[in-house]
Amino acid sequence: MSDAESYEFEFEDDDDDDMMGDASMDNSMDNQDGDGSDDENSAESLYYNAKNIKQDDPEKSIEIYRKILDIKDAESLESLVEYQFKALKQLIKVQYKLDKYDPFVSDFEKIFKLDLQKIQRGYVEDSLSRILDSYIGLPPALQLEFLNIFITNYTGNDRLSLKANLKKTHVLIDLKQNKEAHELLQFLFSKLDKMSEVTKSTHLLELYSIQIQLYSDSNDIPKLKELYNKTLSVQSTIPHPRINAIIKECGGKMYMRDENFERASIEFYESFKNYDEIGNQSKRILILKYLIITSILSNNEINKFESQETKFFLKDEEILKYIKLINTFEKLEHDAFTETLQNILSLEQKDEFLVQHLRKIEKIFKLQTLIHYIKPFKRLSVSKLCERLSLDYDFIEESFLNLLNNGQIKNIKLDLIEGVVYNEAYAA
Repeated sequence: MSDAESYEFEFEDDDDDDMMGDASMDNSMDNQDGDGSDDENSAESLYYNAKNIKQDDPEKSIEIYRKILDIKDAESLESLVEYQFKALKQLIKVQYKLDKYDPFVSDFEKIFKLDLQKIQRGYVEDSLSRILDSYIGLPPALQLEFLNIFITNYTGNDRLSLKANLKKTHVLIDLKQNKEAHELLQFLFSKLDKMSEVTKSTHLLELYSIQIQLYSDSNDIPKLKELYNKTLSVQSTIPHPRINAIIKECGGKMYMRDENFERASIEFYESFKNYDEIGNQSKRILILKYLIITSILSNNEINKFESQETKFFLKDEEILKYIKLINTFEKLEHDAFTETLQNILSLEQKDEFLVQHLRKIEKIFKLQTLIHYIKPFKRLSVSKLCERLSLDYDFIEESFLNLLNNGQIKNIKLDLIEGVVYNEAYAA
């Protein structure tokens, strides 16, 4: 994924390889007299020898694990397959840590060439599920290959197949292969329709969140609004924070476009907390920017930036620029606000949504400074206003006409012929 999410990254503990526990011990006891499991060249002995030196000498451990794969005959085929399965799990783990990606992929594929039916089904499925979760740090192209190997070769339960395909959609999005991601999503929706209601409700929100990501890339606003409303009708268990963060971000943007700034603020705050929970640094900074912009537009006096979740980020260099924008906006400091805004706009050119709402703030600021500036004057030329506030003549003319028509200013006259503003409320 484009930004590491610490929430879901977790390697299997070494002890997980021994989770069959008593069954392995029973096999060991049964085989001591039969196949020589106490022999230093037995699968069991080789496995534990490799495991003991894995931390200090990973290269040597790889060599020993491979010897287990080379064993062809054993009195207990079940025990041999089990230790070959464990050896391959350890091989891909060690090679992942050493950035040896070619043998990592090759050894992962070998797992599916074993006769996995000779191992306890629950143990195999749990192990494969952990493997799917443990290697999200692979480069996207390699992660796609890794997932394709699983999807092509795994013939077990639908739950794991669905999990692998869901992960694949995220990788396709990261690789900007949006057409393939759309096609895979349609397949997953059709597959989900055939599953139980419990399974369906569990995964439906994630499918919607992935669609939201795709339609966000194409800026399909009607479709995003439709998807957000669909998420509200899903009766589900508590979703993963990543899913919730994406949905709430979509809701925040939807309400912002509708100028429902209070509701947008609530949605962005929830999105921020969820991105914060999964440790997505770039997203939580971006959402905090949206939250700051929303607070300006909503004129809300409730300070969400004093919350425990946001306080830590108020010292971030990017966020400090936005805090300065708020302060100069509130104090109507024209020059400082303009300089800060132009600085931010130059940095945020790629975010069309952000730029659009920064421009709204700029317009509001210009109107407020315009009204504020004329208060101490009885008569003021429009050209003087243009020069002092760096506004063009047409903007001032249009602004005064709108303000007058809406009843937002009183006792102000605009002489378009002479180009003069009269303040009849002026008290000498």
